[in-house]
Amino acid sequence: MSEFKCPHCGAILTVTAKPPEATATGPIEPEAKARPINEIQKLFPAELQEHLSFEQQNSNVIITPHHYLGTENFVKISTIVVDAGGEYISAGKNSHFKIPLKR
Repeated sequence: MSEFKCPHCGAILTVTAKPPEATATGPIEPEAKARPINEIQKLFPAELQEHLSFEQQNSNVIITPHHYLGTENFVKISTIVVDAGGEYISAGKNSHFKIPLKR
């Protein structure tokens, strides 16, 4: 709590400031930084990377399989994608995985 004297009228003003953590909207989160596409590629072991194409579209990395992955590889890739904050988009022949660059 601080007190200030108004230079115009001489009134004493009391100011109480709260740290950002105490605001009604909650703590202020630091802005997420975008990850480079090669950092996302490195999340996948080489034996999985050879089955996938990686492409940046807007603020996402789109990961498209070259061919049918099989259950075991699909589960491995899905696990990595979900752990990275991404998702699987089921769209027939256009199905793909999507990971946001910002997390």
